[in-house]
Amino acid sequence: MVEKMKQLIRVAKALSDSNRMKILKLLEQKPLCVCELQTALEIPQPTVSSHMRILQNTNMINSHKDGLWIIYQLAELTDVHINALVKNALKHLTSDKEIRVLINKLKKIDRFDICNTKRKGDE
Repeated sequence: MVEKMKQLIRVAKALSDSNRMKILKLLEQKPLCVCELQTALEIPQPTVSSHMRILQNTNMINSHKDGLWIIYQLAELTDVHINALVKNALKHLTSDKEIRVLINKLKKIDRFDICNTKRKGDE
């Protein structure tokens, strides 16, 4: 029981930061790399990376390598109650004006353009 309480507290602390909530909401749209998140949020790369570490430590996100990038995505939490808490928190933000602006901004952000890199198959 103590471990479940510790996990809940870690998740609650992670959710208590507005940038981390924004990151989770953006990752709800699609998997993203740090440079895309940095561009959308207009915060320094080390700050984004720090937030990503905290979110990974709560198991709310996971990552995989794709060429030059580490791609982050939302993860399903094993505790159904904590998973429901996170999903409800994200759902609650759907109508938030700042979140809607970020989601619209995200539609124009492309990691290949940010890093001036060619896509696979491009010459």
